[in-house]
Amino acid sequence: MHRIGATAPSSSFLYEKKIRSTFLIKRGTRIESTAGRGVYNIPSFKLPSTDIVNLHSQEDSKLLGRSRMGEVAGYYEDKSIFITGATGFMGKVLLCKLLRCCSDLSRIYVLIRPKRGLDPHQRLAKLMDAHIFKDLSEQNKSKVVLVEGDVTQPRLGLCQEDIDTILLNVNVFFHSAATVKFDEDLTLSVQMNVAGTLSALELASKIKDLKAFVHVSTAYCNPHVNHLEEKVYHKDMPYSPREIIDLVREKGDVLNEKNITKELMNGWPNSYTFTKAIAEKAILQYSHILPVAIMRPSIVAASWKDPIPGWIDNLNGPTGVLVGASTGILQSMYIDVDCIADVVPVDICINLLTVIPYYLSKLNNINNNSAISGGETTNSYPLPVFNCTTGTLNPINWKTIESLCHKYAKKYPYQKRFWYITGNGIRVIFGYKPIFRPLICRMTAAFPSLEYFACKSWLFSSTEIERILSELSTEDKAVFGFDVKDVIWEEFFCPTTFWVQDILL
Repeated sequence: MHRIGATAPSSSFLYEKKIRSTFLIKRGTRIESTAGRGVYNIPSFKLPSTDIVNLHSQEDSKLLGRSRMGEVAGYYEDKSIFITGATGFMGKVLLCKLLRCCSDLSRIYVLIRPKRGLDPHQRLAKLMDAHIFKDLSEQNKSKVVLVEGDVTQPRLGLCQEDIDTILLNVNVFFHSAATVKFDEDLTLSVQMNVAGTLSALELASKIKDLKAFVHVSTAYCNPHVNHLEEKVYHKDMPYSPREIIDLVREKGDVLNEKNITKELMNGWPNSYTFTKAIAEKAILQYSHILPVAIMRPSIVAASWKDPIPGWIDNLNGPTGVLVGASTGILQSMYIDVDCIADVVPVDICINLLTVIPYYLSKLNNINNNSAISGGETTNSYPLPVFNCTTGTLNPINWKTIESLCHKYAKKYPYQKRFWYITGNGIRVIFGYKPIFRPLICRMTAAFPSLEYFACKSWLFSSTEIERILSELSTEDKAVFGFDVKDVIWEEFFCPTTFWVQDILL
């Protein structure tokens, strides 16, 4: 026998697990179940997998009904949104959240570039085919408008016709595109994270009726600061955005040599945190003429509640650790188990991200500051910075995560568990290629970079987040809540284990 604990629901269903051809749905009460040889006997109800879409639609209708009563969803009514990075993990969840819970918006423009042999149209089709979008109505999906471009190119690689459309129609600009590889070449990191941000700001400054520009940064952009406050540490950065862009254009790939990169980064542990810190400096430079804000997530993990409990589409961060340890791939990793693992569920980040433009509108009203038009007005309030983290308000250390990994690996063992050294060795002996190598490389590539963040703890101020949360109505908290103190970590990691087994592996 095993017991699955209850979690405060954001909708009437909390958790779904695909077992063969059925889905098991857990309501907001505790249920008892008996597991035996892969068969679950649960005194609840079962739905065929083909019916899950209908269930989602019914529940989302309830969510949407509640959201229309709230101010946040009302803020997005008839507004047009522009998103960079929509094909990334956070971008997908943001797009899904807006379509589900702000369905009265006008349209959402998504910037997509060609990648890995797929053109932008094919990538958009693949994006909308993701599991989290399957139950959306065609009417909602039709609000997504493809804009072909590339953040590494001047003017975001946009054609003049698309630029004109954006300048005339967009009201809210979410900039989340970035290279998130810690060990990315410095030149590419600068092109995407710095030059791309500057191009986005330059475009936004010409938009006719811009209400908000929200930049997705990282809580670790200044890792040399032990207690990160809600401000931009512009004085700590030796380079301005223009200076580092010009340097990359002048020196080129020579800057990617390991010793030169290390010297240039001046104490930053990797190119990702270094370039994200410079990008924040660019945001600060535009904060006097644009309604801008910065959202800094820490280690973004699977979803807590929405769009599906435990949903994730990558093996980065703690998910890779969980999968690696549970399948036998990860034999060891250098971690200080007593350090805080500042893991934050992706839906917490996205709910906050969605609320920030609404909050900026309130700041503008308080300061008698109308919408920005072509950069002609100025802001009278400081640049809002939001540290979206859990370590200060609801901490969990790596030892606890390790314990949970072992617990769920034993309780719900992975079918594809193996010790990769033995598996590859046997294949080589019999003259076959060691096919497990690509999987090993994929899952362990980020581990060395993750070790830096797994051997140190930081404190993050959260005054701004607490302020917004206190001002949200009950209706808005039900749909867009982001109080990390409500997260129950044991119940968070359980559905993640199931989802990784069913989808990623």
